[in-house]
Amino acid sequence: MLTADELQELISQVQQDSAEATARLCEAFRPLIYREGSRESIYRLLGEDAISIAWEIFLRFIRRYNGSDFINLPGLIRCHVHYELLHEITRLSRRHANEVQDDGSITEQLAQANDELQRLTLRLGIQQAFTALTPLQQAIVSASCLKRQPTRLLSRQYNCTCANILKHRRRGLQRLRSALTDN
Repeated sequence: MLTADELQELISQVQQDSAEATARLCEAFRPLIYREGSRESIYRLLGEDAISIAWEIFLRFIRRYNGSDFINLPGLIRCHVHYELLHEITRLSRRHANEVQDDGSITEQLAQANDELQRLTLRLGIQQAFTALTPLQQAIVSASCLKRQPTRLLSRQYNCTCANILKHRRRGLQRLRSALTDN
């Protein structure tokens, strides 16, 4: 293991982007990184990425370290790497939970889109079936069923009896039903 003075010198060189100092420091801390990344609980959850993540945590820590305690630095590095790996597991589980939650909302959005598509298809089918009616039947069915106008008002408007309006409405609805069931 490195002495406190050697650690201080290597870390200052690493922070100045010395590849040789980085390699030497990594070689000195290789057993610690492999031990932390290979813990059963961590390796089981992070898989083969555990070692790579541990190296990233280690190098990030070394580049940012501006403390003066180089005697206890190996223990500090061990604790930092260990707890950052645990935090990574927590972040990974949150991401996974969010993805599962997103999958639920996507399913909900697909169901809504499917309902909207069915309504649109039905609306188009009704419009197409509506063309099978005579113009008078179209007007009477539209006014009495969709606009809810009273039969007396329609009889005055189209200058015919209420029974005649009801007959046109009934025949128009029958034609609509038969046209819709044929499709």
